[in-house]
Amino acid sequence: MIAFPRLRDGDVEGLCERLRRDETTVVPGRFFGAAQHFRLSIGCATETLGGGLERLGRALDRRS
Repeated sequence: MIAFPRLRDGDVEGLCERLRRDETTVVPGRFFGAAQHFRLSIGCATETLGGGLERLGRALDRRS
């Protein structure tokens, strides 16, 4: 499965970079013609997904 959330405010590229430093990857929406979005792939073990979503949540909290 794939999700394509829109980042209402903030910098998608910065969010992607913070996540990469935390060993989590999402793809910037600019690759799909949607600069304020990011692509989130959900196709892994439940534990792996849970950890990735936790890191995403922390990165979103830190952007403000």
